[in-house]
Amino acid sequence: MNLFKNYLQLVQITLMIFQNIESLIKIYLKKAYKIINIKLDNLFVFNYSEKELNNSSLGNLIKKLDIIISNKKLIKKLKNVTPKRNSIAHSSMLISIKQKKNKQFMLKKVAEVNKIKLEALKYLELLLKEYQTISEKYGQLANTKTRKIAINDYIKGLKQMHK
Repeated sequence: MNLFKNYLQLVQITLMIFQNIESLIKIYLKKAYKIINIKLDNLFVFNYSEKELNNSSLGNLIKKLDIIISNKKLIKKLKNVTPKRNSIAHSSMLISIKQKKNKQFMLKKVAEVNKIKLEALKYLELLLKEYQTISEKYGQLANTKTRKIAINDYIKGLKQMHK
């Protein structure tokens, strides 16, 4: 397989990881909002729009997450990686025929995207651990079963898939 095809495959995998990050933030926020409503115990109403949440960009999701999450290091990392994600999403296909055939250029592009992929994967794992924590607390709060085993299996599967 040539370098350009490897590059395209790597771009797809990297964007898929970012989609997982976006999806997990949405799930996290929905669960956090449920916990907030339970804790408010009808004393106050905390309304949010699920439709608006589902249509939010990664940057806006991170801003919403920043309001409720205590792990500010993770927020900072997610904010720092977002421009890299946007660059991949919006300009990764802007490679000329001449550049495609330039081995050094393509090796550099593959290395750049691979570094971002590994970074995003690490942040996805950290986000999953945060989600696991609130899931356990929510499970205790609402007397529901947690999904600890499923989350651990998911983390293991992601690590194996991206080795």
